[in-house]
Amino acid sequence: MSELDKERRAEEAGKVVMTARLALRRNQRGEARKLLAQALKIDPSDIGALDMLGDMFLEDAEQEKAIQVFEHGLKHHPDHAPFEEKLGLARLDIAEMERDQLMKESALQNAIANSLDPGYDKLLDKKPPLALGLSVIVPGAGQLYNDEYEKGGVFLAVWALIGLSWFNLLFNKMRAMQEASVGRRIMPSMAQAIEAMSGGQRAFFWLLVLLWLAVIIAAAADAMLSATRLNEDRRRQLGLLGD
Repeated sequence: MSELDKERRAEEAGKVVMTARLALRRNQRGEARKLLAQALKIDPSDIGALDMLGDMFLEDAEQEKAIQVFEHGLKHHPDHAPFEEKLGLARLDIAEMERDQLMKESALQNAIANSLDPGYDKLLDKKPPLALGLSVIVPGAGQLYNDEYEKGGVFLAVWALIGLSWFNLLFNKMRAMQEASVGRRIMPSMAQAIEAMSGGQRAFFWLLVLLWLAVIIAAAADAMLSATRLNEDRRRQLGLLGD
């Protein structure tokens, strides 16, 4: 090929590359790729087309294609340093992706192996008796143990509200009896305060106490059942239980 033909091809390819740059600025990446491929058909050694196409492959995470482009570019332009640098980056990206893939595969294999190990599986279990015991001590604590935070908050709030209500009623009666006593400043007992309540007050007091205890029982039962259900759901997701 004569020097004149080479210059003509280079000039024609350069025009196509300029059009590709305009297309890329308009975010028309597909059109830009087609134009660059066209430019390389006209002049396979066009440095601008090779550089731009390789950069696009890198940006689109197509490192293998980028490597092919930059290697082709180095054959025609062995002294062009950017081709060497970008080729190194592309190979480094591939190495990192392969390492990440190996790590993911290893983690997956470990997870599968652990899921098939009954001892390991039991370590991940929620403990229904523990969930029950926690909610007996403080209603809602068992739900928090089961990671059911909203439900736990509801049980705790209702239990505390009812508890404060009956305690306030009892304490006010005890304080009123103390203030009414002549020459005595000893706080009466809870039994004495309950006995001194009117019929309506006493009935309301015991109703609050029963509701308070009912919340404890409900929270404890719910925590135990939820822990059992969560264990079954987890095993079902791992394929250790049938649907």
